[in-house]
Amino acid sequence: MLFAKIQYDEVIEFPVNERRLREALKNMSLPKEITDEHLQGTGYVVIGPWSSFEQPEESEDYEVRLDIPVKTENGWERTWKLQPVPETNKPHRRRFKLKQIRAKRDVLMERGDKLIARYYREVRLGLPITFSIERIDAFMQALAEITDSPDLFNITWPEL
Repeated sequence: MLFAKIQYDEVIEFPVNERRLREALKNMSLPKEITDEHLQGTGYVVIGPWSSFEQPEESEDYEVRLDIPVKTENGWERTWKLQPVPETNKPHRRRFKLKQIRAKRDVLMERGDKLIARYYREVRLGLPITFSIERIDAFMQALAEITDSPDLFNITWPEL
């Protein structure tokens, strides 16, 4: 959870994490779960993880960063901005993105392995086939090739 210091409906400090908030309000007893009600009169507000503003898509050239929250009818909400990625950071971002993709792919491949086992069990027992082996093979092959995508920041994940 993040917080912001507000003065006359203007953000004067953001982001404020819970540790910094507790340090700033060290003479005040705050519960484990801090709400706007607990912060009344302190100048701080809760900036929840939700937002009615759409988060922009990251790309190889731009990363999404938190921007100054805005006050809406729902309270103070998060906003984002796209920030250009320096050329020197692009290889690191690409490696990190590949790591994320491989982690998700591995989970999906485990699911595919279970479907293969299920298929052969259904064949052995003469049960109706849930997923054809061709469909499972196509899914697994698409997963195997997912890291060859030209745009790692815009992946279309295969479906069964």
